[in-house]
Amino acid sequence: MVRSVCGIVVLAGVVVTLGFFSSAFAQEAGEAKEVKTTVSEASMFKNGLAMVTREFVVTSAGKYLISDVPEPVHGTFWVHSDLLDEVRVTTREVKSKPSALWAMGLQESLVGSKVTMHLKGGTMTSGAVLDLVERKGGADWDRRYERPRYGYYGYGYRNQPPPTPGNELIAIKTSKGVELVRISEVIRIEIEGRGKKLELTTKKPVLIVKLREPKEKGAVVRISYLTKGLTWAPAYRINLLDEEKATIEQQAVIKNELENFKNAKVQLVSGFPSMRFGHVVSPLSPTTNLTNFFNQLAQRAGQGSSVAMQQAVAHNVAPQRQAQPSSEVTAGEGIDLHYQDIGRRTMAEGDSLYISVAKKEVRYKRMVEWIIPDTRNERGRYVDRYQRERNPEKFQDALWDAIRFKNPFDFPLTTAPAAVFTKGAFSGQQMCYWTDPGEQTTVPVTKALSIRASHTEHEVPGTRERIYVGGNDYQRTRVEGMLTVNNHRKKKIVLVIRRRFSGELRQADLNPEQKLLEEGAHSVNKRNELLWTLTIKPGEKVIIKYSYELLVDI
Repeated sequence: MVRSVCGIVVLAGVVVTLGFFSSAFAQEAGEAKEVKTTVSEASMFKNGLAMVTREFVVTSAGKYLISDVPEPVHGTFWVHSDLLDEVRVTTREVKSKPSALWAMGLQESLVGSKVTMHLKGGTMTSGAVLDLVERKGGADWDRRYERPRYGYYGYGYRNQPPPTPGNELIAIKTSKGVELVRISEVIRIEIEGRGKKLELTTKKPVLIVKLREPKEKGAVVRISYLTKGLTWAPAYRINLLDEEKATIEQQAVIKNELENFKNAKVQLVSGFPSMRFGHVVSPLSPTTNLTNFFNQLAQRAGQGSSVAMQQAVAHNVAPQRQAQPSSEVTAGEGIDLHYQDIGRRTMAEGDSLYISVAKKEVRYKRMVEWIIPDTRNERGRYVDRYQRERNPEKFQDALWDAIRFKNPFDFPLTTAPAAVFTKGAFSGQQMCYWTDPGEQTTVPVTKALSIRASHTEHEVPGTRERIYVGGNDYQRTRVEGMLTVNNHRKKKIVLVIRRRFSGELRQADLNPEQKLLEEGAHSVNKRNELLWTLTIKPGEKVIIKYSYELLVDI
């Protein structure tokens, strides 16, 4: 007998392949003793990742069930115990009350229940809800471990997108056979015997730790892993008290989107940690499958987060304007990661916490800083306009009022926003970059509008010469430049000029310091920086001339 329900044809009496929750795994989860782990330590980085340590107490040998299954980064899950035999992630059946998301798992939630379903068009069907075999690995499972091709850029679909809740089916065992009903056709469901206290049976992932007999009762087992959901964001407040003294205060805002923790040791980590697999979820996690795992392995770490400012803040990228370390700086010990212990803290999931980390008085110097960027690429040609627009900070040519000081703390200043105040009044905000204890750094405050400056360059006529380098044609050219500065302030200023250029210096007024830049190590032209430190009186005008030669690819 053939019957059509909601556009689906089924054969009455035909056996439909059904699957049931593995009794072996169910028994194993049932035998395990459930324990509650507590977060004892959390060391958080600035990029949204944190090293979390959870622990529980062991009384005897056996299996211990943990319902809060972690989602670790690949290669970072570790169990710290000599008692460890094995760790397994599986599922178990639990009862729960229905929620707004219940309809998305209606088939699974009603398995074994006797129901009467009222459908669109006035029809209805009654019977017991059956358990259908789920396709392993989820809807996007692909044994070739290839990424499903969806969207605008696919060359045909390798896998179909997961079905929407309205297109899911419910299998019902009726008196005539098996009937498949589309959820979107259901108007009302009557569940027999459930009454007001409606409980649903669902499958929940659990972690089972199998341990050997401890030598003494009360042994502690610790589990640590790197995971997403817990981070901190630093910031600085620099208050200029007078012309020489200032206070600098570091604050931290902690955001917890991971889980509740109570009285846990919390550390704030700054530096440039290597997290090669920070974007890859461990196959131990129940939220991933092999397709996702291998796709994530194929992706570059940090892909999709290439915004320069985000990288600088999260990973302490070296700045363009960073001052050189002073001679008083001593070399640090070990790797360049700093763990700032802020004591034991309690936070609920979703909480944000503001704290003041440290505050000290520091002596500073005022200055005007003028950084003139190198606008040529490695081939000696001018950098395209679109490249300048993509990285405006690098190619910015402007004068800034700035302050220079040494890090007064016994720990590094991490890369973070720095707000500068003058006797409590807001003056400006810029970036403060990684600075070791005792090292000198410069923080811009506001543009120096009353210091007028101009920079011009031109090619010297008749100096072009064609040469060959490595089989390529280049044109040797001589360039002359001129810097003009006018001080319209009533006070003298200290002006620091940094002129970056490509080529060989031939002449420069006022004997500037010359430094080779690392970025030119693999180009035909050297990358240089000329540094002038000048004191300019009120109303004074200064003109500086220089010249250099470079090779231009033709």
